[in-house]
Amino acid sequence: MKRRTLMSAVGCGAAVAMVPALAARPAKPSGAGKASPATAIGRIRTAGVLKLGVVQQFPWSTMGADKAWKGFDIDVCNRLCADLGVRAEFVDSAWEQAADDVVQKVVDIAASLWPTPRRALIVHFSHAYGTSQKTLVANRQKAGDRTTLDAFNQTDVVIGVRGGSEGERVVRMQLPKAQIRVVKDEVDALGDLESGQLHAVVALTPLPEILVARATALLVLPLAKPLLRHSEAFAVRVDDIDTLAFLNTWIGFSEETGWLGERRAYWFSGKALG
Repeated sequence: MKRRTLMSAVGCGAAVAMVPALAARPAKPSGAGKASPATAIGRIRTAGVLKLGVVQQFPWSTMGADKAWKGFDIDVCNRLCADLGVRAEFVDSAWEQAADDVVQKVVDIAASLWPTPRRALIVHFSHAYGTSQKTLVANRQKAGDRTTLDAFNQTDVVIGVRGGSEGERVVRMQLPKAQIRVVKDEVDALGDLESGQLHAVVALTPLPEILVARATALLVLPLAKPLLRHSEAFAVRVDDIDTLAFLNTWIGFSEETGWLGERRAYWFSGKALG
């Protein structure tokens, strides 16, 4: 009993003696809203700007005559930058160049890239924050009664597809017999489609639906299903692990709060389409 009493007393005394020391120790900073300057996020926040690679394609990213950017990705990136406490700087890129722009540090991240194995060799991808589908929009007269992929996979059929995109590679795989005409973008090919020089153009939804709605007598969506569906994500440099972690957290939070869903509805099926 004496030994236990003595040890208890020593323990209590030691605990009492530690109280002043603990009280005198300065509180550790919470770290909220801060990041080490050594990390990618820290460097971005110190610089006060996030460089974002975007590709001009409605309704993701478009630049008006006033040089102002607008679109789904623009809304997403502006909101992302606001939550980071930095300014968004948009860099005009191309689908075939966007991943390289990230690697070469032309931009910090690239928006709405399809996470393909080839791209994953040089960049890391965030969780998906959107999905897209590529659809055939056809000249009604030239298409005739063609309503299947096999019917368009013929040597006398001419298909327009945006050059340099992953979509071009997929279309060439799915329509190997057709004549593939590379175009700068889908809008530039519209004249050739309407005049009948092209049987069809491969475009990302919602552009095919918009075109058909505005020229029902001339254009048609001949296939019951899209050529393909794919996800869209941010691309970051492989060593920017903290940036990737932040993006994934931000995407999850924006999905759960409903903000991303509301922006998608606006740009892809709501007011923005007119």
